[in-house]
Amino acid sequence: LAEDVDRHPPIGRAVIAAALLLAGERDRARILYEPLAASLVHARTNMEAATATFLVHLAPAFDDVAACTVIRDWMIAQADGSPAIGTGVVVYLGSLARNLGQLDLAAGDPAAAAAHFEKGLVVDAALGAQPFVAIGRLGLAQALGATGDVRRAIKLARTAAADARRLDMPGTLRAADAYLAEATRKARAVDPLTDREHEVLALVAQAMSNREVAGALVLSE
Repeated sequence: LAEDVDRHPPIGRAVIAAALLLAGERDRARILYEPLAASLVHARTNMEAATATFLVHLAPAFDDVAACTVIRDWMIAQADGSPAIGTGVVVYLGSLARNLGQLDLAAGDPAAAAAHFEKGLVVDAALGAQPFVAIGRLGLAQALGATGDVRRAIKLARTAAADARRLDMPGTLRAADAYLAEATRKARAVDPLTDREHEVLALVAQAMSNREVAGALVLSE
């Protein structure tokens, strides 16, 4: 299909761009992506507007901060308060807030991203959309990590990795594992103690003996 893209509607070109990116043909994908991102704000038909489904992933993948901001603002205006997005067929694209959070994060606004991911998780969990919950947890972890809440970020990323493994989501699992490795490295550089060592330290600070600490943590002395 990529050999004859001009005969395809905008949504078709968006799908092909996403496929090329996944196949590792980044330059060809970007050539298709750029006019789609620029034309979204002028979308007049459902077929044109549907490109947003893939632009949400393509713009962050190309580190296109300007486009992420434009797409986010366009989606907010189009949603008009709706908590979820989709079309009139059997397809579900997850919570609007999670999609906005992904764009916030790529646009360099992790605080706004964290707020959107929090809201998105509530909607996706209520609708039982478990894959989107896993993606949302990883996004929230990345946003929190960027705002300095590394400890909570690592916990969320571990949960996201476990979810992705259980749901057979290799892409999300790879992303979660990569984030965990980097976040853990940074956290250790700031604070070399593990969570368990922090528990021991807190009990020692209460003047407890080794035996008392071991008993409290259900460990051998």
